[in-house]
Amino acid sequence: MGRPEFSALVLSPWGLGGGYSGPVTFLGRLFGAVHEAAPGARLDVLYRDRGAEQVPGWVHARAALGGGPSWGLRAQLAWGLRAARAVRERAGRDDVIHLQGLYLPNLIAAYSAPPGRTALLPVLERGDLVPAGPRPLAALKLRLLRRAVGRARVAFAISRGIERELRALGMPPERIVPLGNAVDEGEYTRAGRDVPAAGAVRLGFVGKLGPIKRPQLLLDAVVALRGRGLDATAVFVGPFASPDFEAGFRARVAELGLEGHVTIGGMRTDVASALRTEIDVFVLPSSSEGMPGALAEAMMTGLPAVVTDVGAMGDTVIASGGGLVARPDGASLADAVQRVLDDGAWAEYSRRAAEYAQARFGSRAVAAAYLAGVGQRGAGDSAAEPAPEPAALQTQELGA
Repeated sequence: MGRPEFSALVLSPWGLGGGYSGPVTFLGRLFGAVHEAAPGARLDVLYRDRGAEQVPGWVHARAALGGGPSWGLRAQLAWGLRAARAVRERAGRDDVIHLQGLYLPNLIAAYSAPPGRTALLPVLERGDLVPAGPRPLAALKLRLLRRAVGRARVAFAISRGIERELRALGMPPERIVPLGNAVDEGEYTRAGRDVPAAGAVRLGFVGKLGPIKRPQLLLDAVVALRGRGLDATAVFVGPFASPDFEAGFRARVAELGLEGHVTIGGMRTDVASALRTEIDVFVLPSSSEGMPGALAEAMMTGLPAVVTDVGAMGDTVIASGGGLVARPDGASLADAVQRVLDDGAWAEYSRRAAEYAQARFGSRAVAAAYLAGVGQRGAGDSAAEPAPEPAALQTQELGA
């Protein structure tokens, strides 16, 4: 068999597909786009089997290095050591070893990667680049981070905060490449979107309903807007983070008297349709983010966005002119929504959001940025040095 034009070994200790995980969703979107842009590329994956994995079409070969619901320190160390062994066994045969996230398991595996072969993709601002935990563990992580950064070919920054964190760890600015969260332009489109009805607004939330994304603040915003005479409603798309949070959230809906004004849709396969036809303003008041795919999707469909200033969200909304940044409270969110609706401004916000998303988050643009960052031009026009054919991965679980 001939040598592929580009080969990457992708390390994803969070999983491969299925379920609901930000790093995994980002992974699928990114390499789905890369596969479309460079169909001759070989993309192999080492991953953690969470028990509900769905193998995406872009995967050439895969190996599950352990699995199960437990993901404590011992399980993370074991996964990292198995991944390190697999990296060593491939003996530098990959053009790129891609680390999806820079938490402990991937950092351990990166220790075995040849210098100049790793591509780093931190997934959470003030998250995977921050040494945390007991002092010995934090010191170990800091050492591993600095080594990974020092030996990397490139690091991808999905927010300015992540770029600052990478530079603080010693990554040269010329090796830091901005990267968006890829969105399928064909599925997520502004076409057919209607201007909101006068005197009414439908707020929308897409994501995991839990304490980090603070969906309960949309309930407070609906109450505030209704108190100002607007027929405000809210649509929530996504799973609950836990049964306890779900019980509390539903109780809060009842307490505020919003049963007839709130739709809790759960997991849906028609998110693009929901964004285009059921929502007028996208609202995401998270306390911690990288660059959420839901925001990129919402903007691509022409939804003005109201967000909190965490991760890449504030920078994205301000740069695009497609929305507003608000404080994390119901009144502030309601104020921002009203500004979007005032004096016919909604259509202009919508246009700007869609145009920015097309240029920044369109799958073709993201794939081109990634391939350029790792030294490839895509579509058979490789800029990297030739490498041997990668060793095939076994589909069974590898030993430690």
